Formats: sequence, structure tokens, C-alpha cells
Amino acid sequence: MGETVRACRYCDRSFEEERRYLRHLARAHERGELGRVDRRRVESAFGGLQTWWTDLLAERLAESALARGAAYVATLDSPVPRRSLLTQAVLAAVLVVAVAALLAAAGP
Repeated sequence: MGETVRACRYCDRSFEEERRYLRHLARAHERGELGRVDRRRVESAFGGLQTWWTDLLAERLAESALARGAAYVATLDSPVPRRSLLTQAVLAAVLVVAVAALLAAAGP
């Protein structure tokens, strides 16, 4: 038996599982955009407000690290001094490790 389809009242997406619907609310919509009841449901499902925002921060940091990695790769074809490339590589590695640590701290 599947759950009933749940339509998002803030956009046109639909979800068959409640957990996916709540995750969508947390990721796709700003906290201030959600109604009081939906805000409480999301906070309850994801361990409270602090966990919810920590997860979003970790996700955005990971996206930023990927963007920086892509920018770094783009510089490989440019005539940049070797020392500068090494510095960029070290900084990119540090950023990836920091994001991994944040994700590990946030938990599943």
C-alpha cells in the first residue's frame, strides 16, 4: 500500500512519501516561506531547527566546493605559475575536507 500523493502548496511538485515531501520543503523553500505548521513538521522531521539549517549549510558548502573545483580545473589550461596552481590545489583540498567534516557532523 502506497501513501497518498502529497502536493506541495508552495510550488507544483508532488510526492508519494511524506519524508520526501518534508525534505523538499526544507531544501527548496526558505524557512520564512513556510507556514507555521509546515515549519514545525520540517523541524520535527529533521531533528530541530539547528539540524535543518546545518544540513542546508553543509549542502551549500559542498556545492561551493564543486564550483571552486570546476574553476580550478578551468585554470589548468591557462598560463598560471606552478606555485599558484599548487596553492589553489591545497586550498581546494582543505575546502573539500572541511565540507566532509561538516557533513559527517551533521549525521545521516
